Amino acid sequence: MIKNIELDEERLEGIYREEVRAHLHRIEQERVYWTLKDLCQQVQLSEPYVRAHILYEPDFPAWQEGDHWRIHAEEAREYLKKRGMELCKKRKSIRTNRTP
Repeated sequence: MIKNIELDEERLEGIYREEVRAHLHRIEQERVYWTLKDLCQQVQLSEPYVRAHILYEPDFPAWQEGDHWRIHAEEAREYLKKRGMELCKKRKSIRTNRTP
């Protein structure tokens, strides 16, 4: 006896896409080191800007091996979160101190 099973193809495709997205996110989170290109993609800034404002900061977890940069991903995430919060606080204080 054969039973017919109806499948909602749109729903299955949505589930499939979400699982693939989640898997790619897990892979990204498991990466131990970033390259300079990875860092630029993470912060969505140009390489010249990253070099000038992030890469050479004394507390930033990066080092150079020959012509290539190695960045510890987890430590860099924490640094960028902290730096982002500090910049945000600075901007808010600048806005609140302005006189009309």
